[in-house]
Amino acid sequence: MPIYTCRPDGSVDTCPVTKNAWETRAKLMKDECDFERVYHCLSDGKGRKWEKCIQKTLILEGNCPMYTSDGYLDWKPCNISDLSCPKSSYVSNEVYKYPWCFGDNTPRNVTIEDGPHYVRDGPSLSLIIGIVAPIVLLVLAAAFICLIIGIRRKRRLEISRRIISNMSEEVHFLKDNIGAISGREFVRKGVHQLLKQNVFCIVVIGGIGNMVNSTARDILELYAMQKQWESKQYQFPDIPTTIDENTIVFVYGWFGLWNDDFCSLDAAKTVCDNLLRILKNTKNVKIIIGMRDDLYTMYKKELKEHSPLFHHEMILDVENLSDEYLYYFDEQKQYCRIPGCRCNEITHAMLKGGGDELIGMPLKVEVISKHHFSDVIDSYIKDNDILKAMKVHFTALEKNENPIYEWLMYICLKGHFSRTDSFDKDLVSKMNFGIHLSSFDEQYVHLRKYIRVWVSDPQHISMEDACYIFWHPFIYICAFHYLYEKDRSIVMNYCNLDAIWQLVRPSAFIKSNTLSSYIEVSADDDEVELFRKRWQKLGLQNDYKYHPLVSVQYAKKNG
Repeated sequence: MPIYTCRPDGSVDTCPVTKNAWETRAKLMKDECDFERVYHCLSDGKGRKWEKCIQKTLILEGNCPMYTSDGYLDWKPCNISDLSCPKSSYVSNEVYKYPWCFGDNTPRNVTIEDGPHYVRDGPSLSLIIGIVAPIVLLVLAAAFICLIIGIRRKRRLEISRRIISNMSEEVHFLKDNIGAISGREFVRKGVHQLLKQNVFCIVVIGGIGNMVNSTARDILELYAMQKQWESKQYQFPDIPTTIDENTIVFVYGWFGLWNDDFCSLDAAKTVCDNLLRILKNTKNVKIIIGMRDDLYTMYKKELKEHSPLFHHEMILDVENLSDEYLYYFDEQKQYCRIPGCRCNEITHAMLKGGGDELIGMPLKVEVISKHHFSDVIDSYIKDNDILKAMKVHFTALEKNENPIYEWLMYICLKGHFSRTDSFDKDLVSKMNFGIHLSSFDEQYVHLRKYIRVWVSDPQHISMEDACYIFWHPFIYICAFHYLYEKDRSIVMNYCNLDAIWQLVRPSAFIKSNTLSSYIEVSADDDEVELFRKRWQKLGLQNDYKYHPLVSVQYAKKNG
């Protein structure tokens, strides 16, 4: 009698609970998996078991991975006091070590013959049952309702906390395989600093794509776990005026999520004042600041009055980490099974010395690995430039996958997508797009390779209010560049203002050989004038009077 049955739809009777059994099942599904998606056998919300190939992720202690109704990976908490509940963090495709996570793992095709039935006669027993049973049922129903309410509340909190953990600049899809040694060392040093009694704030500094925010986030979570504190993440400049005791805070996105907007120095001083006031008035609060290295150098002197926040710098020297990513990439190229893929032709020299040398190696490897398409690979071999390669990919999407392309450009123009926001039919019409609100769900299985979920406050927000953004700010920048090169007037007229302030510069202002020049686009007089009409109509000239797009107008006006 078989104890393991696999059906064509991927459902199974049981999940393997030993390493050998797990690896055996993984080998049988190797044709469906690849280097990015690996074998998983998990339960869903109804206790059913499914085999799928998905990206593995780190599961925190006291939690079990599971499939959602949409087939995506989710978490469910378990009782940490239970011996079979995971006592430490682990990778999702090692869940076989914790059979509790599978729930009832008994094969469906194993049946037990019905035993003899015993019947007791007597009206007294029936009378007792008739009286007692309704009372017992009412008590059980009330207890069950309370339990469900508690579980749902805890569940919403767990989901929100998990989503907020991804609100960082870098989302490392390859994190479980690469950067382990160097990454852990950075995190260990950061936690060690914060554990010192006289250290209240550290600054994590590094270039774009060099794991600044993901490293800061890992420090945040590890410190919170060790101290049993709450952890909070806030995007600049939206910082609360008060923080509870026993809380560690991470502040990211300084001066602009995508790039410097040139007009946030006053906001930065206000945020710094607020953080210093919190440290002075609240016991047991620690702060982590994550900042791009060139912006930190530019504004450090301007923030000297707030120097207590910047005494303890943690500069990410990613040379060793870059080597780990390179060697991992070499290893993964050997497993590429895409017919005609030329990824083996990408060399270390290309990745280190191309036109994209200002972009961190961790990000470059992740982009090529996650968007492992022939157009991306071929373009990178030709130009050694990850920004150009992604623009070539958007060209292919527009030609061959138009609904996906239109949704990505819609999200680029709006800055994000949320079901609670009004769907901009006017913008869709002006862009001649064919998308509609319901088509987002239809295309999400493909869109999720480019976007992720973001929420502003995991403690006080419903999942319905979550919005979708590009999985990394750099991917947004690539989409912005593509759309700007395609039609500058559309961007200057309809794109969200934050992106224009942060990424568009007058032609004369663009400086060569800087990170900013690599991710910025150039506007001639016609585009500047086009945008002037827009910001004047909105009355923003005073708020952004020092921005090059505005100051160039004043310079011309005054001769």
